[in-house]
Amino acid sequence: MKYSPCGKFLAVASNDNFVDIYAADQRYKHVGTCSGSSSFITHIDWSEDSKYLQTNSGAAERLIHKMPSGKQVTNKEEKANIRWCTFTGVLGAEVNGIWEKYTDTNDINASDANYSSEVIVTGDDFGLVKLFKFPSLKKGAKFRKYIGHSAHVTNVRFSHDRNRVISTGGADHAVFQWRFLPDGSTDSSDLPDPQS
Repeated sequence: MKYSPCGKFLAVASNDNFVDIYAADQRYKHVGTCSGSSSFITHIDWSEDSKYLQTNSGAAERLIHKMPSGKQVTNKEEKANIRWCTFTGVLGAEVNGIWEKYTDTNDINASDANYSSEVIVTGDDFGLVKLFKFPSLKKGAKFRKYIGHSAHVTNVRFSHDRNRVISTGGADHAVFQWRFLPDGSTDSSDLPDPQS
């Protein structure tokens, strides 16, 4: 589930291959449905202007829908001009580089782009948290990897202040907090203590 940046809509994705759109300012009245995916929805992201929603599915499809109706967008020029508020999907030209050669489309479970630092963090089935440049256009891009989880990583997200990454593990039931130091940072003492 994700609220639109304007706060007027709530997108609810589910295993029935649809995303339902509700108007938050109208007592959550159902106002649209995004259809067209041939498998369950794995990721959703709103555009900055709250006029578009992108979806990823279990069948490795990336679809873009007009909001709030849910009508699918097919015009390449229209798609190219969309600015995403968040990018947590794992499919699309912007994230081609997070995929190594010969990887299965289900190997990467989660991502989160940090626009200001031009990086994207991923969590995968091999227990790794990886950091790539964003956008990452070329397949098999260079990355930094971080080891800690003993099994697959189910989700990764930057904290609101972008100073940390939170990752969750599957079989290890662990929640990790990683300090993010942008390129050029040499000292982390200026970051606030998470305990304070």
